[in-house]
Amino acid sequence: MSAERSAGGGRIVAILDLGSNSLRMMIVRVGENRVSGVLNQVKQMVRLGEGAFAEHRLQPEPMRRTIAALRGFAGMCRSYGVNEVVALATAAVRDAANGQEFMEEIRRETGFDFTVISGREEARLICRGVSVALEPFAGKRMFIDIGGGSTELSVAEGTEILELESLKLGAVRLAGLFPCEGEVSAKRYAEMQKYVRDHAVLPLQRMEAQGPGELVGSSGTIQNLAEMAAAMARDSGRKTGDTAQMLSYSEIGRAHV
Repeated sequence: MSAERSAGGGRIVAILDLGSNSLRMMIVRVGENRVSGVLNQVKQMVRLGEGAFAEHRLQPEPMRRTIAALRGFAGMCRSYGVNEVVALATAAVRDAANGQEFMEEIRRETGFDFTVISGREEARLICRGVSVALEPFAGKRMFIDIGGGSTELSVAEGTEILELESLKLGAVRLAGLFPCEGEVSAKRYAEMQKYVRDHAVLPLQRMEAQGPGELVGSSGTIQNLAEMAAAMARDSGRKTGDTAQMLSYSEIGRAHV
């Protein structure tokens, strides 16, 4: 799609994020190299990573759902007169043997040209994107985003990023690797805990070594964890702040979730 000026002034840009669980698109108006307005935001739970991590291949039904959703997104882009598309794909695609083949099918079927980014680049973009929405902080912040196929971690001080990590841990990935029906048994839960510890212990130690003073989460999963930590704090009589966005690093640590 061309980068011509739209009739309303500035460019209309669509930003797509194809994750292992959800597909998101934001359509914005950009003027003078900065966003001047958000025109629309949409999200569909396509669960592209369903069955992919155990098999190391994207599966037919999730791919069908994803292409169907992208056809709808392409129609929205046409209706808004989108001039430019930035489309990124993450863990489910980068870990799949047929990931690039699927990207080519998407290009043929919808016109969207996705770039598959590395885990570290995903962590960097999350850190940069979330930081701009936060108040200045006199110290180091740790950022965590628990997605469907991976978990991205970073530590930053001001605009300087000190650590970046991407872990092969995510809600869809774990559900596929540890399938269960009904109530999760104590044995299966212990197996999942060990898997998470084995993959996370060293990266988390590197993050902790930086001495972050705040932990900032940017996903639905981490918001649920923050709400659990806040509930535990209220039960113990301690006051909490804006738990939907931020708790202290030690608050989350005490939740043991």
